[in-house]
Amino acid sequence: FQCGRCNLTFTQAGHLKRHSYSHTGEKPFQCGSCDYSCTTADTLKTHSYTHTGEKPYQCDSCDYSCTTAGHLKTHSYTHTGEKPYQCGSCDFSSTQAGTLKRHSYTHTGEKPYQCGSCDYSCTQAGNLKKHSYTHTGEKPYQCGSCDFSCTTAHHLKTHSFTHTGEKPFQCGSCDYSTAEASKLKR
Repeated sequence: FQCGRCNLTFTQAGHLKRHSYSHTGEKPFQCGSCDYSCTTADTLKTHSYTHTGEKPYQCDSCDYSCTTAGHLKTHSYTHTGEKPYQCGSCDFSSTQAGTLKRHSYTHTGEKPYQCGSCDYSCTQAGNLKKHSYTHTGEKPYQCGSCDFSCTTAHHLKTHSFTHTGEKPFQCGSCDYSTAEASKLKR
């Protein structure tokens, strides 16, 4: 079964159908509880756990549980110490293929995520998303207690201490504590 758009071939018609969604953008599987949609029934099933709280995959060695077999496999490496993804250029190893891929950019210098508005490029999609806020002015993290908003969850957490009075960063040499880790370095 061959794709008429990109010539990829598949051994099953269903696989070709699923692949076709990558061209059309169609997401025929719709969540009944929210506006989420996706391209496979399995992905929708996993998404449904966000509503039910169900975590059907349980670790045999501790009380960890999760929503996918892949996450459980990755978690199992915390018990075995195994790091199956090895760098071919140095002695770096990782528990996840994506982490190894990001590491490889330190050798190649590749920065595959490019800003469409300026010359900025980076190695991680999340960093590009944060960078995009410099162009849009968007501040998606909003305080529930006041009008403060910001571009990162970390800054929102730090801000929240102004409402709670919490000072979680303690000096190791005296009784001084602060809401901001950077203030300990003075």
